[in-house]
Amino acid sequence: MPVIDLLPADVRASDPHTTRHPLSCRHAQAPQLSPSTTRSHSFHELLCVMSGTAQVAVEDRTWHLSTVRLLWIPAGVQRELRPSADALTFPLLFQPDECPITWDSPQSIRSTGALTHLVRVLLQPSMTSSQQYARAAEQAFEVIPRLRELDLELTMPRDPRAVRIAHELLSNPAATTSLEEWGRIGFTSAKTLQRLFVAETGLTFPEWRTVVRIRKAIDMLCEGASVTMVANRVGYSTPSGFIAAFSRITGHTPARYIREMTNRQ
Repeated sequence: MPVIDLLPADVRASDPHTTRHPLSCRHAQAPQLSPSTTRSHSFHELLCVMSGTAQVAVEDRTWHLSTVRLLWIPAGVQRELRPSADALTFPLLFQPDECPITWDSPQSIRSTGALTHLVRVLLQPSMTSSQQYARAAEQAFEVIPRLRELDLELTMPRDPRAVRIAHELLSNPAATTSLEEWGRIGFTSAKTLQRLFVAETGLTFPEWRTVVRIRKAIDMLCEGASVTMVANRVGYSTPSGFIAAFSRITGHTPARYIREMTNRQ
């Protein structure tokens, strides 16, 4: 059975008659969200993003989440959550001894209409009967494994010179800035930047950029965008070039990949 706990202990224990209502605060006086938080749970966690985006770092890997990509985090795994300024995230927690999902490492989960509905039910237990709630949990356990995505998560570089480039590509996958141009901007050489990417991510710069583009393309395709539009938005001059890159990374054409994802829902 999922365990939902959205309020810290000091808030739950406070006297509602003596606690000032948060909406009575001026914005400057209101509590501020931390830009990141690091923790682990004794529960399995499905990290859900209801708006905005978020990054989750586990050791040297980073997952980029959105309303169409969630992350399953096994119990005991320490993760760092870095939400965007406009993000609204919720952890949906599951007792390990009551959960049939046994992954021992984080898994990227494609969000669909059906899964989103189940998540909303599980996040609001007081809005449904105990029988309906239990059924929603059972259905979630059935659906989540079928929506596990191809592992396209990226290892982030650590050197500040390469980190700057990585963040620019993540925010704008269509960027065409070459390593030589990046080198001039950062007062270093293209050869040094290439070495940093290979040493710290295991991929060359072009390979790393291609994975970034294909991940963004999958999000757009799942939202119904055409291949031509997606190709243009992620930096390819022709649909054929995009299809070739997509097929090389995923093993499928865009149309077949989306069709198989749809059939698994």
